[in-house]
Amino acid sequence: MNSGINAVLEAAKDTVIKHEIILNNLSNINTTGFREQNFSFTLNKQKNNVLNDKEYCLQPIIFYSDKPGSIQETNRLLDIALLKNYWITLKNPISNKEMYTRNGHMSIDSKNRLTVNKYLVLGEKGYIIIPNYENINFLEDGTVVSTIKGKNKYLGKLKLTWLQSKDLKKINYSFCYDVCEQTIENNKIKENKLSTNEKKLKSKSLETSNVDLTKNLLQSIDCCRKFDFYTSIVEHDIENDNLLNKFVDINS
Repeated sequence: MNSGINAVLEAAKDTVIKHEIILNNLSNINTTGFREQNFSFTLNKQKNNVLNDKEYCLQPIIFYSDKPGSIQETNRLLDIALLKNYWITLKNPISNKEMYTRNGHMSIDSKNRLTVNKYLVLGEKGYIIIPNYENINFLEDGTVVSTIKGKNKYLGKLKLTWLQSKDLKKINYSFCYDVCEQTIENNKIKENKLSTNEKKLKSKSLETSNVDLTKNLLQSIDCCRKFDFYTSIVEHDIENDNLLNKFVDINS
């Protein structure tokens, strides 16, 4: 296969990767706190075993959009919208690994613990227990209180982690993300420099996904057109090869 067709096949493969990312964005447009995935391509050298030489190829780089979703009021006591770069810290019930989410649609499990999609919500000193589903209130710094007869009873404080979208790692869940441990340590230093009075959340609200519908639809159409174009080139090349082989057979 000639180098030109190899280049076309590589372009078609990159188009498929881009389209998968776009379709994932569109399928999560209504997922609370979802971060839109974007992509770019960088030129990398790779060894050509046939020619014993190096050639350039495009490698996709996937990253997340920092653009915040819009905040919608729900008037639900267990809903919170995270502000700026703050994320809720969760515990994976299977691996016990910490994960991070902007989805503030919380529930209470059978042991009266706060959860998001059955993942346990972490407080600064462990799990936060909600006794008998009392009148819960989330303060702007992440403190959780129950209000009884106008008085606040302290229940704990959410473990809110300061992250940027560039720190996120892709996992198989649409509502939470993974981050390498070194990034967490580095961000703790940055977070400590922030004002202790900084507002970290808005109660009785949720952050929508930040997916740009129009942009993703246009990109999806563009990917389909490009893929059709690349496949037509390959099909045309195969057809030419078949005709050439027939001509050789006839004249041999």
